[in-house]
Amino acid sequence: DPMGYEMQPGYPERLGEIVDALADWMLADGRIDFVLHGGDMIDVTADETIRQAAELFDLPAPVHLCLGNHDTTELNAAERWLAVAPKLFGESVTYSFESGGCLVHVVPTHWCEVDHYWQEELTPQLRPGQIEQVVRAAERRPDAVGILLTHSPMLGVPAERTGLGYDFHGPSET
Repeated sequence: DPMGYEMQPGYPERLGEIVDALADWMLADGRIDFVLHGGDMIDVTADETIRQAAELFDLPAPVHLCLGNHDTTELNAAERWLAVAPKLFGESVTYSFESGGCLVHVVPTHWCEVDHYWQEELTPQLRPGQIEQVVRAAERRPDAVGILLTHSPMLGVPAERTGLGYDFHGPSET
């Protein structure tokens, strides 16, 4: 808070209540193995905000974060996230983990030529090293169902869902 960019009304003052309700539901259901957070957990990269987000999202199952553009507004954002909130990641911010016969690949999108950094440019792309890492992990477990999580929509958000008159965040050729 205050809210930064938003496509729909946000309720930051109710976030604790919403996360508590999620935690209660997870405990009551008892079948939740993990939570995938698709990014933009925070609006601007800062150690205190990262710490607050990690504390807030302390749920009854592991939370795995895919960094979004708003999570990476400083040049050393990936290192800061790993230092302040390591439980949200594997050994790096691009990682894979197994659960229930699934192999989940968490692959943050890059927005410019600088790794894990965003200011203005929105040219979503994956680095060759990230793709190779996913391929190596998948080759070790060819029998597992694969799930790929990135922050960028693979096909863009259709205009009919946004009301903008064009597909939002459509992928570039890269």
